[in-house]
Amino acid sequence: YQEMPDGSLAWGAWTGSYDEALRIVRPDGSSETLWDCDQFIVDLGIERSCASNTLNYDEATNTFLYSFFTFEAVIEIDATSGEPLRWFGQLPGAYAFDPPSSEFFYQHGAHYTDSGTLLLSSHSSDGSEELVIREYEVDTASETLREVFSFGDGLGITGPDMGDAYKLPGGNILHNHGTNPRLREVTPSGEVVWDLT
Repeated sequence: YQEMPDGSLAWGAWTGSYDEALRIVRPDGSSETLWDCDQFIVDLGIERSCASNTLNYDEATNTFLYSFFTFEAVIEIDATSGEPLRWFGQLPGAYAFDPPSSEFFYQHGAHYTDSGTLLLSSHSSDGSEELVIREYEVDTASETLREVFSFGDGLGITGPDMGDAYKLPGGNILHNHGTNPRLREVTPSGEVVWDLT
């Protein structure tokens, strides 16, 4: 869940068998469904189940980044209107990846950094459990995620589920390997400066 600046709470609410909606409860006790994943999938003309693994609110853009593991995509949703603004990953109409090999799979923890890049933890390829950090410049004009940083490809450090990557104040990135109990801190040049198992 996410706590909003006004004290509201937002969360991904299970609404049935692999169906989900973005719900908000206000400080006065009122609640609403801001966005319905099932309807979004119907509108795309595909058949998929909706089950998320992360919801992050970005105050600078007043949007949610809502990550779904069931269709390996992150959807950006306007926090006021509930409109899906754009989406990234394995869905029709999603932003392209540059290079194509920088696709994310079974992603977790998607959020915008202070510099506006998209940062997340991902499996390195479809069917792999090797965890990697992926950071992208979001090119709105060309509707492309342009990879600006990646770490972990080929190192063989796995994490079957979850994982997060966060920028530290000095610029390094802390990578949590989810269900593999391991934390690593890496520099922007890809040097491991701290490793905890």
